[in-house]
Amino acid sequence: MKAFYFSLQKLLDLKISQIEILKIEILRTSNTINDLKKEILSLDNEIKFSQDSMEKGMNTINDLKQWVNYIQSLYVKRKNLTLEVAKKEDKLAELKKEYVKIYMEKKSFENLKKIKKSEHDLEELKEMQNSIDEFAQRKK
Repeated sequence: MKAFYFSLQKLLDLKISQIEILKIEILRTSNTINDLKKEILSLDNEIKFSQDSMEKGMNTINDLKQWVNYIQSLYVKRKNLTLEVAKKEDKLAELKKEYVKIYMEKKSFENLKKIKKSEHDLEELKEMQNSIDEFAQRKK
């Protein structure tokens, strides 16, 4: 009996490793997006707190200018973070598309391997049956 050999096993292994790498990259990107969203939420709270503090008491025009500049800087930072989140979400969408593509290729190779294994097993069974038939013929 010959051992089963799948000639495309290296390609299947490559697809499996590509999927694992993409999983890690997708997880990393998702974590980055979540961290950026938490930072945006923190900035929103800081902006609200700063605006409330500013309204409670400004003694001079200079104080008011400083508060306005500070709040504007928070808005600019928030805008930059929002743009970064959008870029990361686009990257995540691309990674997911790539994952689906490679996953489908991997599934195709696995299905082909199953078919080839079934053909191999059937051939082995036929050879075994032929051996049994030959043995039975010699016995007669």
